[in-house]
Amino acid sequence: MIKVRTFLLGRNGNGFTRGRIVNAQKAARRARRVAGGLVASILCLGGFMMVEVVPASASPITGAGYGATPPFGLASASATFKVPTITCPSDDVQQLMGVFDAGGDLFAGISSSCSGSTPTYEFYDFVNGSSNVKSGVKPGDVVVTSMSQTGNKEATEVHDITSGAYWYAYAPPNPDSTIYVGLDDLCVSSSFSCPDPVIQFTKTKFSNVQINGDYLSFEKPTQYDETSGSKTLVATSNIGSPGDNFTLTFKASG
Repeated sequence: MIKVRTFLLGRNGNGFTRGRIVNAQKAARRARRVAGGLVASILCLGGFMMVEVVPASASPITGAGYGATPPFGLASASATFKVPTITCPSDDVQQLMGVFDAGGDLFAGISSSCSGSTPTYEFYDFVNGSSNVKSGVKPGDVVVTSMSQTGNKEATEVHDITSGAYWYAYAPPNPDSTIYVGLDDLCVSSSFSCPDPVIQFTKTKFSNVQINGDYLSFEKPTQYDETSGSKTLVATSNIGSPGDNFTLTFKASG
């Protein structure tokens, strides 16, 4: 079995990859398993949210949530959520929740992994080769995950409001223009094709989601479900009023 704690992150010819790809055939399968996204144009009127949904291109991530590309550049992003409880299958699998990019250069959030049927939860910061992975987080903890970038530094932060723990990583910038909030799947299993089966998790609400200091809806983000063929594995809800929250719901492992 392969147990990966510090990941090899990057790209392959078939698209974006995250984690350790076991071989090229698995990488190709991972690239083909992408979600058809939705673009939601959101208008708030008198406390009600009107959503116009139009088709979007295939997802550049293997996961679920929202992605946004601010027209005048990306400076910061953040999201708050309660760490979900996972139910492990009988293999080594791993997934991340928080804020991240598609290229594998940046992640701020929580790693949930399984060694057989045993779950492990960790704080996970990674930015441009600098990583900080720490134990101490547990299901039910409320965490704030964030990233920021300037002309001379890019940083990730995870703050556990429940316990008070705070971790971060920073490095010289490799500027990102698009940021994602939600679930990012990895490829660490030796028994399954890439990406690994989705780990079952309790319904998770992301709140106070902000990009460049404004509500998520302001950036007209793209909505992604995680799918395998016609099957939905993780469903992403529409954005809730006032425009800064959504929910991820586990549907199937794959």
